[in-house]
Amino acid sequence: MEAKRRRQTPPGNVKETPRRLSDLIREEAKVQGRGSTPSPARHNNLVRKNARGSLPGQNDVGSADGRLERRISPSKEAFIEHPTVGRHAAPKRPRREELDAPEQVFQKAIETMGGILKAARTRSSFSIAGAETLAEHLLDHLEAGDTLLVPVFAAGSPYPDPAREAVHVCILAVKFALELDYTRDQLRQLSLAALFHDVGMARLPEELVEKKGPLNPFERASLARHPEEGVQIIWELGPEYTWLAKIVSQVHERVDGSGYPNALKGIEVQEDAQIIGLADVYESLVHDRPYRQRLSPVEALKEVLHRERTAFSDRILKALIQALSPYPVGSLVRLNTGEMGRVVARNEARPLRPVVEVLVRGGKQMEQPAVIDLSQSPLLNVQDSVLEESLS
Repeated sequence: MEAKRRRQTPPGNVKETPRRLSDLIREEAKVQGRGSTPSPARHNNLVRKNARGSLPGQNDVGSADGRLERRISPSKEAFIEHPTVGRHAAPKRPRREELDAPEQVFQKAIETMGGILKAARTRSSFSIAGAETLAEHLLDHLEAGDTLLVPVFAAGSPYPDPAREAVHVCILAVKFALELDYTRDQLRQLSLAALFHDVGMARLPEELVEKKGPLNPFERASLARHPEEGVQIIWELGPEYTWLAKIVSQVHERVDGSGYPNALKGIEVQEDAQIIGLADVYESLVHDRPYRQRLSPVEALKEVLHRERTAFSDRILKALIQALSPYPVGSLVRLNTGEMGRVVARNEARPLRPVVEVLVRGGKQMEQPAVIDLSQSPLLNVQDSVLEESLS
């Protein structure tokens, strides 16, 4: 793992940087003119280059038919261990009966990270052993299937929940790394680093982290120092976690030099830091924030390809597309029949035709959800990706 990494530039003077982590980078970028939207031809070429299947175009998204009159929560059936369809169906995985229920693992993960972030905020000591055990449990589930993606895409509070966001980023980052054939040891390091990627935010003033309006130069510089705060917290754990501090210090660096705190470029940015950084960007897009509504997975994928296409390597962007596809497990979709459902498995050979658990038929929620493999149903297809809060 270490052989893949390049030198770490020592922390220097903090630059005034866009508010990427606070999820305002897109707003800042629009003001500054960064990342203009590519032409349709260039967008299509990018998609063909980075994915096995093409993304739906603008004309494929959006229909006024079949809207729900109430919100849908993830059903109990949505947490059933549905296998991934394709080349990930057969790898050696822990036996299902040996795993805890995914919803229990997810909630326990939030509790564990909540305690760690509270200790970091109050400058209290904490043991990293709980986070290491948590990382192992998350890996077991993520190697066995995609069930942990269900709560990641469920609607949540518009107010920040750093512990939940850390778990979301960890789950997404591991899914990307699995596409890159990371070893178990590499995945173990990556998952732990993802859980701690924003631990330094715990030591910033709440009013700064949660501010809705534009930041002044002093506030931007203060926010950009949080990776260094995270490094200080991890150094206190002992010299055996130097590797963890290095990854955390680079999560907000970008290969095009637009990141912070040291504006590293190209191979100076470790690959695992890139993976976590991309997971952090995507996670922020698919969740509500106090100053904006979340995007659907399709919209989030397009936003990443439009505005972050130079910030991450093609290899990392390809892993994102292959791991989630336009319709990732856990997301809600509307079929051409007007039925509403949740994606429960993906077909790698045909990413636009996933396995869907139909929850609503004829405008009414079904008592017994029906599972349909769209790759085996030629007359059915996904019409668009939808959000729970937009269905009422």
